[in-house]
Amino acid sequence: MKIIDLLNKIANGEQPPNRIKYSSYVFKYTGDKRLSRMYVMEHQETYLFRDMVATLTNEVKIIEDKPSEEIRKLQSEIDILTNKVEHYYSEVVSFRDKTRYLKDELKKLKED
Repeated sequence: MKIIDLLNKIANGEQPPNRIKYSSYVFKYTGDKRLSRMYVMEHQETYLFRDMVATLTNEVKIIEDKPSEEIRKLQSEIDILTNKVEHYYSEVVSFRDKTRYLKDELKKLKED
């Protein structure tokens, strides 16, 4: 059984095993409900989870990768301006093409 499985078993309220072997050491269940004192090494005062408990019980802050409102507003403005630029560009291209056509037509008329 992996340590995480043992911790899940304890967290789920299941009865922990009376004795476990970790590395080459045997630990016995003490009956203490505190995780830091739940398993003690046989013939010593060394607890299995003592050093681990501080880390396991520390709080963490979940950082969500959501853009802030300011970033959203700026992106929205950029999108609006980009659309305007694309619209104006297409108009410029259309005017350029129309101007070329008219110049060609004028040239034809002058040649005739």
